[in-house]
Amino acid sequence: MPIVVGLDGCHAGWVQVITSSDGQGKTQVIVVPDIAAVISNLDSGRVATAAIDIPIGLPDSGSRRCDIEARKMIGDRRSSVFPAPARGLLGAETYEDAATRSRDISGNGISKQAFAILPKIREVDFVMTPERQQHLVEVHPEVSFTVLAGAPMAHHKSNPQGPAERLAALRRVFPDV
Repeated sequence: MPIVVGLDGCHAGWVQVITSSDGQGKTQVIVVPDIAAVISNLDSGRVATAAIDIPIGLPDSGSRRCDIEARKMIGDRRSSVFPAPARGLLGAETYEDAATRSRDISGNGISKQAFAILPKIREVDFVMTPERQQHLVEVHPEVSFTVLAGAPMAHHKSNPQGPAERLAALRRVFPDV
């Protein structure tokens, strides 16, 4: 059965949730220091697909239609989908530099949350190719939970009921999570 991976950035690198695509295998959670190990597994075929919570396909300016549509889809959870930064921000080393570049490019600043993940966005952007986009796909957790549950989550993820609500949605497909 093909192996699939969910990825999210963390201080130590990337958290990988690894399981079989049919949801019947044992789910593993590991941390790798950089995206290279993930790319190696994708390129070799050991992993069929990796879904990553990071923007892929950055705009030169303005908002991506997928971000706009994702915000509409998840209703009250829409603030969890922030606009992908313009490609011209990837070289920024400070928040002030990123905010200035963003205002110059689009007329708007950049959130501190978006700035905080610029290094991860840069790391993924550096390794992306059209071929890899067939197997390394952008996802957004709140959109995924909405699809799995059939409706947007009722509770914020930091609310005590939030994690339980999201786990229940995941367990419909991945019973051992």
